[in-house]
Amino acid sequence: MTPDELGQALSSALGASVRLRPAAPDDPTVWRTTALRDHARDVAAVSRARRAVEHDPAVTVVDDVLSLRLGDVDAALDAPLPAEALDGLRRQFAQQWRPDADLWLTRDGRPRSYADLAAHAGDASARWARARSSDGTRIDVPFDRLGSRTLDDPVFAVLLAHDRLARGRAGADGRVATAVLATPMVLRDGARTGRTRPFVLHLEALAAAVLAARPTEPTPVTWTPPRAAHAARIVLASGLDTAGIPAPAQI
Repeated sequence: MTPDELGQALSSALGASVRLRPAAPDDPTVWRTTALRDHARDVAAVSRARRAVEHDPAVTVVDDVLSLRLGDVDAALDAPLPAEALDGLRRQFAQQWRPDADLWLTRDGRPRSYADLAAHAGDASARWARARSSDGTRIDVPFDRLGSRTLDDPVFAVLLAHDRLARGRAGADGRVATAVLATPMVLRDGARTGRTRPFVLHLEALAAAVLAARPTEPTPVTWTPPRAAHAARIVLASGLDTAGIPAPAQI
């Protein structure tokens, strides 16, 4: 059972969305919920949710908080991303793409049209900046940083991380593996709420973890860095694709 699968089972039993989070940001083996009673005040629903999953030996329950210990992280890393959630976010990204949209650059204190942004920074940077906006109009990246092909341009970091993974020039550590395993749950939240920003920021965090990882770190027992690196590349490529941005093989 993956963290996403356990969250889905609990959500179905409770009738409310439940998302697991890692016990530590660099440890992909242990995941926890908040107290189930925080998701549903109905005592019967909480009991039903516990009964639905407590038979799994990897799940422990303490005071309505469930913990999942992954014995085979590699298998969880290989699990496909939920196609229906990807499709839902892809539709949200498509609705945002309007060349005539008026945007406000909060760092510069001035308005810009989407067409101006794309002409200056390129379509990929413009799409990404809009998708990471909290309301679809307010852009929190300075105009002169967009399209700069530096890490100050948020999409460039994601493209660079994908490039290094695709060419085998990036490592993968516990933070990378943990971010990959959280992706399906972030995707489902985005598809459910219709907000693209949390998913975009999640991809940026994954990219930052990839760029910071060092391949010389000791190999864990329950997972292997090459599998985590491969899974991270798939996540970044899928995320870029949902935003209508091709994932480059080389930068």
